[in-house]
Formats: sequence, C-alpha cells, structure tokens
Amino acid sequence: MCAHRGGLVDNEESEHLLLIHEPEAAAIEGFFSANPIVSEEVFESGKVLILDAGSGTIDITVLEIDRSQRENSDKIKVIIPAKGGSDGSNTIDKNFVSFLKKFLGTDDFESNPDFIDLFQKWIEEKHRVKLDYKKATTPIRFTIQESLSGETPVEELVQKWNEGKEKTDQTFIKSGMLNKRSIKLSKAFLASLFDKPVNNVLQNIEKVFNKYQQTLHDVKDILMVGSYSNSDILYHAVKKKFEDDPYNLTVLVGTNPGRAIVFGAVRYGLNPNILSSRTYEYNYGLLWYPRFEEEKHKQSKKISKGNYWLCKDVFKLLVEKDVAIKVDYVKPQEFISMGRDLTLEIYRTKRELDPNVVYYIDEDGFEFFGSTIIRNIQSENDQPVGITIEFKFGGTMIKVGVVNKENNMAFPGTIVYKEKNI
Repeated sequence: MCAHRGGLVDNEESEHLLLIHEPEAAAIEGFFSANPIVSEEVFESGKVLILDAGSGTIDITVLEIDRSQRENSDKIKVIIPAKGGSDGSNTIDKNFVSFLKKFLGTDDFESNPDFIDLFQKWIEEKHRVKLDYKKATTPIRFTIQESLSGETPVEELVQKWNEGKEKTDQTFIKSGMLNKRSIKLSKAFLASLFDKPVNNVLQNIEKVFNKYQQTLHDVKDILMVGSYSNSDILYHAVKKKFEDDPYNLTVLVGTNPGRAIVFGAVRYGLNPNILSSRTYEYNYGLLWYPRFEEEKHKQSKKISKGNYWLCKDVFKLLVEKDVAIKVDYVKPQEFISMGRDLTLEIYRTKRELDPNVVYYIDEDGFEFFGSTIIRNIQSENDQPVGITIEFKFGGTMIKVGVVNKENNMAFPGTIVYKEKNI
C-alpha cells in the first residue's frame, strides 16, 4: 500500500490508517459546513444524494443523516454505496483533443510543447464556459503553431474543415484576420463539448434513482461536490433535470466543492465514529468445503477427504449487498488449526442470492476478491487448536482478527487483496 511504502504507517493493517470513499468525505464536510444552507437545509431531509463530480470520475452515493444525533457519535449512514463512472471533466478535454485531431488531420502532437500551450489555453477557457455560451456569437481565439499544422497553412485547414458547413453552424471555424496562425471557435461550439459528458452524468444519477426507487423515494436534495461541480453548465443541467417532476429535488453546490473531499477526510480521521454504517454493492463470502449432502449439493462437486465426503467450491455468505452493515461489524468463523497454515479465499458477487440455494464460486458472476493466510497455530502439547477468525466489515476494507480459543490470545490477520477498496 502506498501509505506504508511512503512511511506514513508501520504496516498495511495499521489502525492509524483510515480510508474513506470520496463522496462520504464530501458529505461529512457538507454536514459540518459553516454554510447554513448546506449544513441545515440540505441535511434536514434525512437522506441526501451526493454527486462527487471530479476531473477523472463521477461518484454518486446516498447518505442518511440523523440530525437529532448531531451531538453524539453516530450521525451518517451510507445507504447506497458509491457508484459512477469515468465521466469527469477530463472527458470534455478529450473532446477538445479529438476535435484538434480531426482539424489537424493527425494525432501525433500530444507531446509537442506548442500543443501543451494550446491545451493550457483550452483549460483556462473551459473554466469560463457558462450556460449562456450556448447562444453566444462571440468567438474565442486559439493559436495553431506551425509545429502543429505542419506545412499546411492554417487558412487551408480552416477551409477544409468548413466544407459543407453553413456559417451559422456552431462548428464553423473562422480564420484570424491579423494573426494568420489563429482560429476562432464559437462559444457555442466550446459549450457543445460538454453535451455528451454532462448527459452521461445525468444518466448515471437517473440510473441510481431507477434502481433504488423504494429506498430513495424520500430523497429531497442533491449536494454537488468536487472540482467539476464548479461548472456552470453541469450545475444547471442537474438542476433542470432533477428540480422538476418527477424528482422535485433541490440541487445545491457545497462550500468549496473542490476541497470538500480533503476537508471531509481530515474530519473523518479526527472522528471516524461519524459514519455509523455502510452498504456494499457486492455479497462477500468464503470459499467453503462443507460436508457433502446428496439432496443439496452437485455431484460434480463431491470430493473425498479422509473418512469424509466434502463439497468443494461452495460460496459461504458473510455479508449481503444493499444491507446496512454497522462499522466494525464482526462475522466470526470457527476453525481447527491442524498444525499448518490456513488459507481462506474471499469471493464476491453482485448476483441476487436465494438463502435456500447453494452457490459455487465458479458460477457466472462470482469473482475472487482476496485471501488471508493464518499462520500455524499450535497448542503447547502440539494438539489441534480451536481458533476463531473474525471478519470485520462496515469499513472501506475488510479486516481480519484471529483468536486462539485455548488461551484467548488475539492477533491480527492479513488479507492479500486482488482489489483493496470495497
């Protein structure tokens, strides 16, 4: 883990290292914000959808806040785990670069210093794009240096680009009058680069509401955080989509949206009890070998182990998805240490599980998540030892503890993750 390798903590399982999902951190900052609109009105409803719109990703989560518990420790419950996609503001930058590739007729320029200057000009202009750009006629000037256009004059590139386009078309480009290396892009065209990325954000929010209709019917507010939330176009698009029927939500931007995650993470580190429970979007369980039952298990899974017949590849559920799990919830499992290391494999699935059905880890929809190795535990007389392995859920990582039942000594276990974040 980076924190361990960077020397911030002594080991990867250190109790001094706490991880938190970005939307959760943003919500914590909003909850304690000095801005009375955010801290009082938004969280008065009990449930709030957090739209964490950053440069790389869009993350959506729904939290429930009990304002009556504000002076106590348990205040925030994560009722819908973070969901989203790679539709952050960087996708708008990609649209601009895609335009340049088509305009210049090449894609071999992204390491060119002149492109870096041009791209910086675009970034500055991107932050100025407002809703009224869609109807604005004033063009924005960009300079195309010779190293980008090659031997082809910029005027010729413009003429080729405009073939078949009307002057009223927002994609119509004008050449510079005095600076022959410049092009003029309409504000409407720059605003259009936001269209698909913003629409993807709206669709992601809508998918969450459609999937969790019963749970989210009483959500009244959307709180926008993250640097992308400063975008006037994104903000008004979210307002237009969700402030009217059938949603009738209030859309607000948090105080200092670009810094909310950092500030909230610090608050969480100082008071981790502020989060009382989380939900997971996966079911988590163990690879299990129970005794074989003819009426219950598949014949193809029947294996011999000494004097017993066992069933291999069984998925033993530890925690369910979409169910509130208290932070530090412990799920104990009993084992016998036979004088050798014990390896346990953890699997997960998004499938809907029937408690009366046996599932196997090699079925569709099941994936390996991580494993924990319990080192050899022996009794003083070298006899098998009963141990309890405690799986701790409710955090952003699964933690493992081991208890020797012979002497009640406890020690931490270690999980080697395929993916660290749950």
